[in-house]
Order: sequence, then C-alpha cells, then structure tokens
Amino acid sequence: MLFGVGLLTVLTHPTDQPPEDPTMQANLTKTWLVALVATVAMTGCTKTPTMTGYDFNAPQSRISQALAPTLPPGVVARSISMDPASGNARVGESRRFNVQIKGSDGKIYSDPRLAIWSLSNPQLGAVDNNGVLVASQSGSVKVVAMINGLSAEANIQVDQALFAWQQVLSPAGTDLHAVKMVSKTEAWAGGDRGNLMRFIQGAWHKEPSFNFPDANIRGLGFANTNLGWAVGNRANGASPFVARWTGFNWVAEKLPVSGGEVNAISVLSDRDAWAVGKEDNGDAMILHFDGFSWKAMQTPGKGKLNGIQMLSPKSGWAVGTSSGLISTTPLIYKYVNGEWVKKGIWSDRGTISLASPELTGIKMVSETQGYAVGISHPPLVKARGVFLTYDPKRDGWVAGQYDAKQPDLDQVPLYAIDMISGTQGWALGEVRQPDLTMERNPKSIFGNLLANVGGVLKQDTNYFSGNLSGSFYAIDLLPTGEGWVVGQNGFVLQRTYDWRGNQNGSTYGSYGNTTGTSQSVAPVTYGPGGTTVPVAQQTYPY
Repeated sequence: MLFGVGLLTVLTHPTDQPPEDPTMQANLTKTWLVALVATVAMTGCTKTPTMTGYDFNAPQSRISQALAPTLPPGVVARSISMDPASGNARVGESRRFNVQIKGSDGKIYSDPRLAIWSLSNPQLGAVDNNGVLVASQSGSVKVVAMINGLSAEANIQVDQALFAWQQVLSPAGTDLHAVKMVSKTEAWAGGDRGNLMRFIQGAWHKEPSFNFPDANIRGLGFANTNLGWAVGNRANGASPFVARWTGFNWVAEKLPVSGGEVNAISVLSDRDAWAVGKEDNGDAMILHFDGFSWKAMQTPGKGKLNGIQMLSPKSGWAVGTSSGLISTTPLIYKYVNGEWVKKGIWSDRGTISLASPELTGIKMVSETQGYAVGISHPPLVKARGVFLTYDPKRDGWVAGQYDAKQPDLDQVPLYAIDMISGTQGWALGEVRQPDLTMERNPKSIFGNLLANVGGVLKQDTNYFSGNLSGSFYAIDLLPTGEGWVVGQNGFVLQRTYDWRGNQNGSTYGSYGNTTGTSQSVAPVTYGPGGTTVPVAQQTYPY
C-alpha cells in the first residue's frame, strides 16, 4: 500500500520542473500511467475496514438487525415477556413496546433490539426493531417479539385516528387564497403578490422558481407531483394568469384570452384540466386544457365564475355570479353532454332578489350529492352567507341548513367548502359582528371555520392555534382526513393527527376580537410526524 502511495505521489509531483525534451516527457508520462495502474490495483487488493453485515441495498429493518446488539457470549434466552401485553393504538400514532428477556445467566435484558419484531397482519402497520408500532389501518393485530425460538405477543386494537386542526408556521406575508394537496406530505398554497409556497419535508417553504411578483394566485390544481397549474390574475386584475409546474420550475402558459381573470381550476389528468373566471368583456370564462394547449370554451351567458369541480370528463359544475344590477340567482353551470348549461336555485325560481348572490366555492361529493357556498349582498346590511345543497331529484340547488343552537351563522359570508365524505367537511368564512344589534359590546360571530355535519353548518372548536385568522379563504382535504386551510395574512391550519387525544380543542370564547388573539397559546405541530414546540421557541423552518 505504501508503494502505491509513493507512486501516486510521484504521479502527482513528478519533478519540480517538467522536462523540455518531448521524448523524455512521453517516457515519463508512460511511467506515470504504469504507476497509476499499479496504485489502483494494489489499493483494490488491500483490505479496508468494512461494516460487517451491512448491505446498503437491504431494507432498514435488516440493516438494523445486522447491527443490533446480542446477548453476551455463552448466554442464551430462557424466556421473553412483553409490556404492555394488550392495549389500544390509533392510526398514525406511535406506540412503544418493552421486552424483558431472561438469560441463562439469570440476568434480565431489556434492549428491544435483542428481539426480532413483527406483526400478525403487516397491512395494519409496521413495527421497527426498537419495538415501536405505527398503525396505518384500524383493526386487531398482534405485536410479536422473538428470540431464539421464544416469543411474546401483545394484542392491540387499532382505532381510527383522532384529527384536529392545528396552526402551522407559514412564511407567507400576504393573504393566501388557494391551497392544494398533492399527497399527505406535499401541498401548495398561493396568494397575493406572487406568493407561492410548497409544503415538503414537513415544512412550508417559499417557492424560489415562481418568478411572477405581480401574480395574484386564486386557484391551484395538480395532475401529479410533477405537473400542476396556478391560476389567477396579473397587473391588478387586468390580465388572466396561468402558470404550469414542470416538476422543476414554474413557467407561464399561453392563453386564448388576453383580458380578465382566472379564479379557479379543476384537474382530472395531465390531459384534462378546466379553469374558470371572467373575461374583460363581462362574459364568463371557461378554459380547457387538452394536454397540448388551453382553449376557450363557449359559455351560456355573462358573469364571473369563482369555482369549478369536474367529476369526470363528461360531468362537472362551475359557480359564480351573474352580471347585472338585479340577479335572481347565482351563476351555476353544469357540464352535460359536452356543453355547459345554466342551472338555478329552485327555492328562488320565479322571484326577484335584491341580494345579488355570488357563489364562491363548490364541492360535489358525487353525482348526486354536493354543496356550494357564497356571499349575498342585501341592501342596508353587511354581506351575508349563502349555503346550498344539491337536490338530485330536481337537478337543482336548495338552501342549506345552519345549526339552530348557534344563531346568526347565516350572516357569515362563506368563501370555500370541501368534504372528506358525504357527511363530514368544512366551510370557510370570517369573524364578524352581528347585524342590527342593540348590544353595546356584541359578541362576534366566529364563522371562519364551520363544520359541515350531515349538511348542517356549525361552529368547529376542535383546533389548536396560537391565534385565529379573521378570515379563511381556501381549503383542501384528502379522503383519509388530512387537510389544509389558508387565509388572511398568510394564516395556515393543518388537519393532522391529534396526539393529545382531545377532540375539544380551544373554544371560540377565548378569542375576543376579529384579529383572533388567543388568551392561552397552544403548541404548533409541524406537519405529519413533525415535532411540537412551544410558541416561544417557534422559528420559520426555511
């Protein structure tokens, strides 16, 4: 080995000055090459310290077992027991199990890595070599620890996960109007003045490749982790804006319209995406991406569209507001047989309303069940909320219900809605003062986070946050229960596992004004599997 090092030294520093004779230089070059080959050969033949049993291509459990401690030489296991021997765990929660191994020397060994761990049903979760179980599905499962043919078992009942809304630190400095989950561990959020953030590796980060400082993002949609779109407007709403995520950076898309705004997007696949808004001539705007370019679609009237959801390539809905001083119903389009047709509200059909209703969001759970939310503008009072449910028998929309125990919720303007299932979801609004009250210090109506329970809107108090945003503007949920809410001043809530096991979070009574300053500050959890830290120690993760 020393000979090889010496040759490598000669190769690197052959002489202080290179020979001027070309023949000598060529011969010396050959000598250097021979030395290099000898060095490589001798180095390859030399044994170097290796990690015994360590296979870099092996699963982590096999690697850990290869490096795990063993009983002392000559000692064998006589018995093994596990603690706890039974119990409960929740989906997503970590649960540790301890072992006691009695050796032939009479001593008790408790290092969990001495045993080989497994589950009776691997589909319900995984247990690592430290005896830590993470359940992924509900059901009954046995946790097994083995050593030298001896085994111990724990019977565990895995229950559904407890979820809670929890405030998450955000680098946003402006209002956020759009959020979209790509997976449980990846999401995007966007808002005013070119503000686009990405949630990845357990934290929110500003997206460096989004170089559109004058863009106001109003919608996000993704076909997969490497393809998506951000929609909105530029130049203070004078021109529509669509940018495409390539998997590496964001690039502006060419559009068939030059004026107006794009307010929402719905993506079915990489070759089928829809966006809606308003053209500068007052017509409702509907754009379709066919895998190659965006094309303008014919609309049945004038107005502004704020929300869209496509259920399939042949079925979808778009909602907004009609043009004109007097509007009898909001603007509701349905996509049927390749064309968009206008639909109305059955309860208001044939009447004239001065409220000028505007729908801001829609969520269709299926072809036969859905909800829409929005704002009405009655004279003499502040804007109020609109909550509609879909009636499949009439193929129309009827007024939804509010919790009778919580008065004045119908006064809250509503901005977005999403559902986990047909009976569980949330609508987003704002904190506001009640109309026409004679009280000197009236209690605020906390309508920024409303639970949709079986088609009835009610205040949701199951959250943990250091402060409460005055308004929430966008929400996105996965069927498995995870979700994000974004809103005023860059405020972000994440719906994730609640390790505290408390479904009764802070109450709205602890928030005394529209800014939502809390009297008692709760910790903040950083993403799935993240760590919880006191508010005093929180710092932006980017």
